[in-house]
Formats: sequence, structure tokens, C-alpha cells
Amino acid sequence: MQQLFISLVVLLSLSACTDQSSSADAGHAIDHAANHSDHSTHSVPDSGLSATLQTDHGNKWKADEATIRGIRQMTATVAAGMTGTLQGQPLSDSLSANFAEIFSRCTMKGPAHDQLHLYLQPLKTQLDALKAGAGESRLLEEMQQHLADFDHYFE
Repeated sequence: MQQLFISLVVLLSLSACTDQSSSADAGHAIDHAANHSDHSTHSVPDSGLSATLQTDHGNKWKADEATIRGIRQMTATVAAGMTGTLQGQPLSDSLSANFAEIFSRCTMKGPAHDQLHLYLQPLKTQLDALKAGAGESRLLEEMQQHLADFDHYFE
């Protein structure tokens, strides 16, 4: 029941956060990705999105404080999972709560917001796999690497 509630909160947050950006902003992000392929890019696996995560012409995107705090909390939670301090369902629940909080406090708009969604999509896929009980240590290593990449794209 708790997993259903968390999933529902994340889903509603995704749609609420997505509603904040205009279709013009989304179109700009896709055009930006297509027209600036020489910039640092990172493919988004299994996201169904045609755009790729990239820097802002070599500069980092400005992230809001809540997003930065949420990423740092997720990083600490993943570290706790890797040391065995937190495992199984409590680990999954904690990471899901951290992830949901990023969306519930989202204030970003425009291309930076669109890039944040591209960045977060692989984490959502990894969280779903973790909830399903798939290879916890492998997923934690993937999440640790992905979370470390945040600082390459955002400040």
C-alpha cells in the first residue's frame, strides 16, 4: 500500500512538474539538443525521450536549492545502501521519498527544467527496478554513478 502511495505521489508530481513548463520550452530543449550535438551529451536509456541530457553550451544548468538538496539526500541514501546500513524495502522507500520530494518542491522552469527531467528519468527507472527486487548492489552502483554525474550538468 505504501509503495502504491509513493508511486502515485511520484506520478502526480511528475505531471504537476511537467505542467509548469510550456510546450515552447520543451520544444526549445529538443531543438537545442538537435542543434548543439557537439556539446557534452549523455544518452537517456529507456526513457522514450528523443532529447539527450547536455550542458548549457558547456556551462552547468542552474538547479534550485530543493533539487540540489534532494540529489544530496539520495546520494547519502545510496551510500548507506552500499555500506549495508540501509537495505531492502527501507532503502527503496527512503530513495523513493527522496525522489518524490525533488518533484514536490520543483520550482525550475524552461530548458534547465527540461534537462532536469532528462537527468531524473534514469533514476526513476533504477528506482522501479530496485522496488521490484532486482540486483540491489548493481543498481546502487549505477545510481551512485548517475548521482555523481549531477554535478557535471547542474550547479
